Amino acid sequence: MSSFLVEIDTTAAALDAALTENAILASLMDGTIAPGAYVERVLAPIFHYTSESSAWLWRSSERLKEQGRHPGISEHLAQKSREERGHEAWALQDALALGARADAIRAASPPSAVRDYVIYNEATCRVGSPLAILGTSYVLEYVAAHSGARAVERLTARGGSSGVARALRFLRAHACDDVCHLEALRRALTSIFDPRDQEAVLVSAEVTAKLFPRFFSGPE
Repeated sequence: MSSFLVEIDTTAAALDAALTENAILASLMDGTIAPGAYVERVLAPIFHYTSESSAWLWRSSERLKEQGRHPGISEHLAQKSREERGHEAWALQDALALGARADAIRAASPPSAVRDYVIYNEATCRVGSPLAILGTSYVLEYVAAHSGARAVERLTARGGSSGVARALRFLRAHACDDVCHLEALRRALTSIFDPRDQEAVLVSAEVTAKLFPRFFSGPE
């Protein structure tokens, strides 16, 4: 395994291992989170941080085409863009299942970490390396495939009486699908050899890993 893949795996695994240091995420993963906290502290941030993902992936794909580089990765990003389209609606539907109002979720001010994440990825997909988005994608899909799967299992077992178990469409879909997505993404990463591109991917992964736990820390 190349040092590049080792480094990005290390970043993702360290984030995954540290998630329970966040009280909200700890309660999510042990299945004890209250419905109100799940809506306000988990689903609302998810809605906001996923809303632009499809556009970023598409824009990065198009820039690779314009540059005449990595046609395989360009197609991978275009496919991911199509797959990610509308996923924020799943988070919104889960929130509505627990009594939230759609207008309140849309109007809620996301935590500053979510705003920083949006600004960073918007900039990289427009003027940075179009491969940088792969670092963000890898970290998020790693977490979904590992901690996300554990959270769904425990919420299903322990969240029935609170109603949370009926609001798991977003988490369940990503916990399942991102196992395969992670494998495809790793194959894409093995075709990146330029040190500058590798650095862009790694920095993107590190930024996302730094910001992600703060998505769920409440208003700042």
